[in-house]
Amino acid sequence: MTIPRQSALIALALLALVAVVHGQAVTFGFVMDDWPQIGDSRLRGHIPLADIFLKGVWGSSVDRLMSDNYRPLFSLWLEAIARLFGPSPAAYHAGAVLLHGANVLLLWRLAGRFASPIAAALGAALFAVHPALVQSVAWVSGATDLLMGLFVLLAVLAHLRWRDSGRKGWLAAIAVAYLAAVLSKEVALVLPALLFTLDRQRGVAFKASLNLAVLAVVPVLWAVLRANALPATGLESNMAFDLRGWTRLADAVAFSLQASVFPWPQFYHLTVEPAPLTSWLVVPALAVWALVAWFARRAMVPLVWFVLFLAPPMVLAFHSVHAWNFRFLYVPLMGAALLIALCRPAIIALAVLAGAVVSPLVAADWRDDGQFYAMVRRSDPASESGYAGMLMHYRRMGNVAGQEEVLAAAVKAVPNPRAHLAFMVDYGNFLTQRGRPRESAAIFQQVAAIPEGRRAGLLGLGVSLWAVGDLPAAMTAFDEAAELAPGDQRIADIRERLRRVMASKAIQ
Repeated sequence: MTIPRQSALIALALLALVAVVHGQAVTFGFVMDDWPQIGDSRLRGHIPLADIFLKGVWGSSVDRLMSDNYRPLFSLWLEAIARLFGPSPAAYHAGAVLLHGANVLLLWRLAGRFASPIAAALGAALFAVHPALVQSVAWVSGATDLLMGLFVLLAVLAHLRWRDSGRKGWLAAIAVAYLAAVLSKEVALVLPALLFTLDRQRGVAFKASLNLAVLAVVPVLWAVLRANALPATGLESNMAFDLRGWTRLADAVAFSLQASVFPWPQFYHLTVEPAPLTSWLVVPALAVWALVAWFARRAMVPLVWFVLFLAPPMVLAFHSVHAWNFRFLYVPLMGAALLIALCRPAIIALAVLAGAVVSPLVAADWRDDGQFYAMVRRSDPASESGYAGMLMHYRRMGNVAGQEEVLAAAVKAVPNPRAHLAFMVDYGNFLTQRGRPRESAAIFQQVAAIPEGRRAGLLGLGVSLWAVGDLPAAMTAFDEAAELAPGDQRIADIRERLRRVMASKAIQ
């Protein structure tokens, strides 16, 4: 078989594998962040091009959340699909699967520079079906990782062509791909370090590597654009580089290594808490990594690739939220795939088979909001986000019974005082709206007994008592609420309406 024909067959086989394992995503709906950015956004499909580069990633969404994310190419990707295909989720998911397929092919071409054609194909195949990557492929908002990965691979391939040919045009191509990667996701800022490592592996003179200094213009340009697009968020103040944070960092690294090898069970995010034993185990693991990277020249680039692109999100261990996500692994696992390509083909083939079986099962949790938030509730029953998201899903579906089930469960399960109070108020309002004021009155009495919720509890209690016909008790509740908030016009209007009703009944 000729080499071109063999290459064509391998490429078709890899694309077929991506289609079989991830093709079901085309039937999926929007999940979580997809709604404010796409599904519920009236602006999507009509956003001026300038706004895409002059605002943050949430700038044109329904929920204009405080965020320090500046990812205009991701926003451009969403806008282009909306204009070409409309608001259908299928188009966004098809685009994500195609992006993943393109990344698999590029990774295969890159792996072919380090390993045999069959081993390179198997390494790319493992990347294609790795269960840890499902979140990035099956979730529309996860396309940031797909886009960043695409341009990182293009930059690395352009770098190799530049070193092989010496043509300056390839250096310009590297700069363009680097800028595109950074504008897709800021994690790509570390790319020059990878290119420098690649030079070290190939024996390029240090002086020749200094030509990469021209890439410094990209972070500067990104910083200027980001500063212009985003106001000072104050999110940096939530970072604390204390001992607890360093311990969480070690745990996050350990979990990343575990998830790279055994990515099950899965969840949306993991709130990492310090575990001293795990932290100590990371130290020898990193020592082994450093020794292998130093002495095994062929493994240097894959290992550095994995660590470089994993490092930026690991900084979240010092953040007040300290959450870990599977999508953090998308680009790092490209490096792991290059390393795997150096292993025995039989071992890789078994891993590919396992991934092809497990990934579709994992993807089922991303089919729609219902499946997704059910997964969130399973993985973290005490987290308010699972209940809040499922409640929103049932409201969109018009599922009244589902709403009641979620609210009742949240009131029992959520320990966070502020979130628990909010769910109690929502539950009381829900019962009032469903014509069950006596039950809602019992809920609002509990709310009113909580100092932080006294005003909301009294207001809800007054409405419930009014609904059951106990007007004097309702007025008493409203009067107490008014004393707590003298300038609240809403309470004043309700009291006035109730006075008129009571006066009318007195006349009758």
